[in-house]
Amino acid sequence: MAVSSGAFETSVYDAAGNQYPNRIRVEWSSSQSVANNTSTIYWTVKSAGGTGNSYHYVMAGPVTVSIAGTTVYSRADRFEMHVGATLGSGSFTLTHNQAGNAILTAWAEAAIYTYAVSSTRYGYSVDLPTIPRASSVSVSGTTMGSPVTIQISKAVSSFTHSLTWYFGGKSGTITNWDFTGSSVNWTPPISLASEIANSTSGTGTIYCTTYNGGSNIGQKSVNFTLNVPSNIVPSINSFTSSIASTRPSGCGMYIKNNSTVRWNASVSGVYGSTIKKCVISGANLSYETTASSNSYSATSSTLTTCGNKTYTITITDSRGRTASRTESIYVTDYNSPLITSYNSFRSDANGNINGSGTYVTHKITTSFYTLNGKNKIKIAAYSKKGTDTTYSSNAAIIKDDSTNQVQYTYTYPSGSFPVDSTYDFKITISDSVGVSYTAYTHVGTKNIPLNMSNDNNSIAIGGFAQKSKNNTGRFDCFWETHLPSEPIIGSDRKLKTDIENIDIDIIDLLHPVKYRLINESSGAIHYGLIAQDVEDILSSVGVNYKTGIVHYDEDDKTNERSNYALAYGEIIPLLVKKCQELQQEINELKKKQ
Repeated sequence: MAVSSGAFETSVYDAAGNQYPNRIRVEWSSSQSVANNTSTIYWTVKSAGGTGNSYHYVMAGPVTVSIAGTTVYSRADRFEMHVGATLGSGSFTLTHNQAGNAILTAWAEAAIYTYAVSSTRYGYSVDLPTIPRASSVSVSGTTMGSPVTIQISKAVSSFTHSLTWYFGGKSGTITNWDFTGSSVNWTPPISLASEIANSTSGTGTIYCTTYNGGSNIGQKSVNFTLNVPSNIVPSINSFTSSIASTRPSGCGMYIKNNSTVRWNASVSGVYGSTIKKCVISGANLSYETTASSNSYSATSSTLTTCGNKTYTITITDSRGRTASRTESIYVTDYNSPLITSYNSFRSDANGNINGSGTYVTHKITTSFYTLNGKNKIKIAAYSKKGTDTTYSSNAAIIKDDSTNQVQYTYTYPSGSFPVDSTYDFKITISDSVGVSYTAYTHVGTKNIPLNMSNDNNSIAIGGFAQKSKNNTGRFDCFWETHLPSEPIIGSDRKLKTDIENIDIDIIDLLHPVKYRLINESSGAIHYGLIAQDVEDILSSVGVNYKTGIVHYDEDDKTNERSNYALAYGEIIPLLVKKCQELQQEINELKKKQ
């Protein structure tokens, strides 16, 4: 326990260990200088013990008293030591350590000659009261840009303090030396985030220097943690789109199945952070990179759907903080232009149906996208005689503009289609996107009862006979046919070779339709199949070889096909096979019942 005053005495013992009554007593007291961090020690050396009054004495000497390592009283001679006499007194200054602590050590020894016995040294040690030094400090609050409270625990109420801070490579003053308060609010600037570019928190130090009347008496410090506010995230300065590629070019729109979009982003870190990752995602686009940069670019694949399409960029900085932004584009719907229906027939100059006319009229219905007037549609018709191998290079232009008209009736301006020839037509529709569609149509000859070609290889009923391209002979009937009995088709085994079981099944795939014939004046409803559909079905089941089911004329040079026909009798065996298989399934089901 620390004390500010005290006393100690020597003791004298004889050889038997008996204490003699006469001894030396040292009394002391102290006072402090806070400013100087010192204590003044006041001491007095007295005689103690003994019997009788002050006139009585014993012989003593030598006597030595040491306090705090300093000999404060010494007498080497032999003298009369009267009872209760003061032998000496004085004072000296003792400096405390940096913490304000000090230990007072002392000893005394004396020779008392009552029985001519020398005393032994007597030691003494006590703690002096601590002198108040530097005040302690604490911090509450951890977020940059928000106040933190610094609390000063004063050692002495009259002390003043200065407060300084250090964080990373930056420092500053909170209060000057004459600050008298015990607490202060300080707002760490957000700019300190630049000192921890790769982290969301960092450690700094606050130093509290204590003053007494302007004199620096010590300093203490405290570490504190600062966090970057959660709203401090990397910056997306811009995120813009542009048409990377499109058809038609220069239309200023994103077109389904024909455009791509490029996204460009300008980004930056904040308060020293750097961008470490970028992700851009959206329709037909998935982009991710860990390359550090302030700008990124990503291009989508071809946009395959229409409507509003959103794209999002997400960036991550060196602190692990993220920022996102979403933008959108509009993709305009588009599909390839089509000729959905067409009809070609002989007519008069005004486009009226006339089986003996030398004019030809096309009635066409189309489907296309105008793309807000940016898509130019062209419809062209090419013609050739049925016996020719190539179409004329001079096309009749039916449409060549960007209007939204979809139905057209076009009559050739001159009657240049003699009635004794058939004519084939190739009608194409194309647009500025670069996509086209082709339809093939045909007009026959004038209706006449019977005609034979001049090479005697072709014959026609109801029209003019057309020469066979392969010179194998050809029979055409342009009229509705009525037979008094079923036609008999040669089917002798002797007439056949490579006979095998049927290995295809297309019955379930056939698409029966009802229709009217263009050149049939009766307007009767017919039921049947479309030859081109049957051809596609055969191809889908792997029949890519020539069959007797589908017939057509084929251009030797262009391989264009026209005058499709079906041999319905060839389908009957397929139906029989299908019925047999179904009957077998029925029989099996009956057995299980």
